[in-house]
Formats: sequence, C-alpha cells, structure tokens
Amino acid sequence: MLAEAQRLGYAEADPTFDIEGIDAAHKLSLLSALGFGVPINIDAAYTEGISKLASEDIRYAEQLGYRIKLLGITNAPPRASNCGCTRPWCRCSG
Repeated sequence: MLAEAQRLGYAEADPTFDIEGIDAAHKLSLLSALGFGVPINIDAAYTEGISKLASEDIRYAEQLGYRIKLLGITNAPPRASNCGCTRPWCRCSG
C-alpha cells in the first residue's frame, strides 16, 4: 500500500514525515500562523502518526466502512480580553 502511495505521489520517498504525522503538523502550523496570526512552535505541537496501528485496527475500520486518516486539528488561541483586534474568531471584547 505504501509503495502504491509513493508511486502515485501521495507519499514521499522517505515516508517518515507522512506516517508519523509530522508533515500534517508542519502544514497545520503554517495554516494556524496565517489564520490566527500567531506563530506555532512546531516542536511543542502534539503529533501522533499511524505507525503504531495494528493490522487489526485497519481491518476493523474497513469492516465498519471507515478509512483511517491522519487529521490536523487546531483551535484559535485564547486572547486577552483587551486585545482590541477585529478578527472575527477572536474571543476578546474588541
């Protein structure tokens, strides 16, 4: 399966960043910095890859009609109540 993903260009020649979720974390940190205006420390980001999944996990997912995928999840950082920004996602009083 990995060889096919590499052949199709979905996985890098060295798939470590893909499999361990590091590539997703890098992309999400860039998007978070752009979207939230706050730089993200990639070394402090929690990442969890798929390398520790057992073949049974994949089989169970398939039996239930699911596919296992890496997800990138982030939230807007909390803001001080007097930050004065105009960003629609900010939780400050403006």
